[in-house]
Amino acid sequence: RSAADDCGLSEIDFEDLTPHLSEHYSRILAETELWEPTLQRRVSGGYLKNMKEGLSHWVDGGECGYLVWGIFVFRKPIAV
Repeated sequence: RSAADDCGLSEIDFEDLTPHLSEHYSRILAETELWEPTLQRRVSGGYLKNMKEGLSHWVDGGECGYLVWGIFVFRKPIAV
């Protein structure tokens, strides 16, 4: 918001899509776990472990209200 304000933009709306954040990362985590045996043929176990841990943080953060995700709509001033 401050960056948009610095550029002279006016905030018109914010569409809060936060519930989709946890849903999205939960799905990625589930698919990662489902495909883990296949992924392990190309990706290290350590990488997969860290990825699953990171995805869990995104899911938990969204569910606990620590993260907000959405779409901002700004208006550009009319040029004179």
